[in-house]
Formats: sequence, C-alpha cells, structure tokens
Amino acid sequence: MRKLKTIIPVLLMAVLLTSCINEDDPVPAEDIYQIYYYEYLAYEDESYARASFREGEIAGKQVELDDNATLTVNGNTMVYKENTGSFPYSASFKGRPASLEFYYKNEDGKEFVNSLYKADIDSIAFRAVNHTTSFQEDYVLHWKGAAVGEGERVVVNVDTEGSGFQEFQQTKKDASTITLPKSDLMQLGPGEHDMHIHRYKEMEIDDVSAVGGLAVYTYSSDKGILKIEQ
Repeated sequence: MRKLKTIIPVLLMAVLLTSCINEDDPVPAEDIYQIYYYEYLAYEDESYARASFREGEIAGKQVELDDNATLTVNGNTMVYKENTGSFPYSASFKGRPASLEFYYKNEDGKEFVNSLYKADIDSIAFRAVNHTTSFQEDYVLHWKGAAVGEGERVVVNVDTEGSGFQEFQQTKKDASTITLPKSDLMQLGPGEHDMHIHRYKEMEIDDVSAVGGLAVYTYSSDKGILKIEQ
C-alpha cells in the first residue's frame, strides 16, 4: 500500500469544470491521469468516494474507462453516471470510514491501489451557529478545528438571496480565521444568510501511470447563519 504525499493546492474544480468527456480516439491506458475524491458531509454523516480519469494530465479531457477496466472502492464497484459533472464515478458510505481504498485495473491488466485516510484531514465547524455583523466593518470568522495545514484551504460559502452563493477562502498556512470584507457583505445585503464551511486538501498519489494522479479530500460541516445588519 503506497502512502500519499502532500502538494500545494491547485484550483482543481475550476480546471475540471472546463474539460469534457473525451469522444475522440481511445486514450492509451498509460496516458490516463487518476483523480480520487473523498468527501465527508458531517451534516448528513455521509461519505462519498468519487473518481475521475483524464487524458494525460489534470486539465486533460475526461475519459470513460474501457469495459475491460475495473474500478472499486473498499471492494464496491464504482458506478459510472453520465452528465454528473467532474467526477462521473461514485459510491457512497454511511458515516466516515477510516480509509477508502481505490483499486483500479486498467485495460492492459496493470493494477493501481491508492488509499485515502480519514486521519489525513482534520474536521472543521463553526464555533457558533449564529453570527451577527454589519456593513460597517470586515467580519473575522473563527472556526472550530485545526488551522490551515499544508496543502489545505478553508472555504466559507454564504448563500445569496438568489440560488447562488458568495465564496470566501483562506489558503495561508497556520491561519485560523477567515475575513469577510465589508464590501462583500454589502453585496450580500441585509438579513440572514445560510453559510457553510469546508476544509479541502489535495495530495499527490504514488501508485499511478507515468502521467501521475491526485487525491482530494473535503470535510463539510453543519451550516451556520450570518445575520448582516445595516
């Protein structure tokens, strides 16, 4: 079983969302880049294992594995679903497994095993459910849990009045707060807004083809309420 090593975070989701299904000639097995995702939703006590395969690199076109390939997580087959975004292979688990073992055998019969461990990412949560601020000053939010670690970022999403949200990020190592600038608070408008906090971590994986691979972790906590006063 090979261990994972930490790397600097990249704008993974933005990269993945700009690429699409590869409908050209089949991609050689040795040119497939592997991406595995371990997502835990604390408010549902549910974990999701996801996988994506790319042509040549992280920004390559998305690839559907050959029928002769095998992909499992903890012994369960990962199901491919069309039109499901950046990670078309998925499986779900109740609770938070201590580890997820991704097993991939390509069409040439070469096997790859990469494990993602619960202990590799710390939990995170709001210190309180309700938060009150105003347009007059920046709001500094303190979270409950470890500071930003190597290869990590903390993200707070605040719902807007419509169907979207405004995102605030903290990427500085050892930081334990995130600032919501007053200019952004003015754009959100007065009233109560739901918000969510997430910890992301990205790491290289070792058991890969020559083009490499990546692991992504997400820990998402219960929601909080941000009340903005004029």
